[in-house]
Amino acid sequence: MANRIALNAYGLSPLTPSDEFGGISKALTPFLTNVIVHQFYHHR
Repeated sequence: MANRIALNAYGLSPLTPSDEFGGISKALTPFLTNVIVHQFYHHR
């Protein structure tokens, strides 16, 4: 699910400038981290 969301977010503009790409990465990082932590705690 998270991978699909991330791919969709990156796929919206595949030829973005590095600044915009960095902004997308910064926006997604907390979300993806939260998903990973959530999965980790639920699968222990």
